[in-house]
Amino acid sequence: MEERLALAPGSASVHYEQSRPGGLVDHSLRTFLLFRDLLRLHELEFPLCSVIITSLFHDIGKLGTPEHELFIPETDAWRRNRYGLYTMSPDLPHMPMPQRSLWLLQHFGVALTLDEFQLIATVDGPYDEANRRQAGNETMLQLVFHHAELMASRCGKLTLSAR
Repeated sequence: MEERLALAPGSASVHYEQSRPGGLVDHSLRTFLLFRDLLRLHELEFPLCSVIITSLFHDIGKLGTPEHELFIPETDAWRRNRYGLYTMSPDLPHMPMPQRSLWLLQHFGVALTLDEFQLIATVDGPYDEANRRQAGNETMLQLVFHHAELMASRCGKLTLSAR
């Protein structure tokens, strides 16, 4: 899946700057830099290896499964111009992205800490119906990770330093 990871879009929608080949890696790196910087800003302790794992793999489910890609090229010119270069594969069952990412990590034997699992599971914050019951009770770590990921998604043209 290495080549698929390098070329995967971060989104199928034209509304996101990462909806292009390589967009997933770009989004994941932006999430890492923002998460790391927001942790420092809020003086929160979280192991660097956990920052790396959660940031770089929270959207790994966008690859699909080892057998099938999630995003496939859109062949209809009208839909491609209106919605984006990609569409969702009909060969995969519908599943929320955090669940697909956690499944793929588990499939490849990646052991997560409870904090890492929780951050990936709730990355979409209150925008995900599954997280609505927890709204208002998130940990600072969850809030910071959610906001880092949200900013990385919405602010695709940010220039970030690697300091």
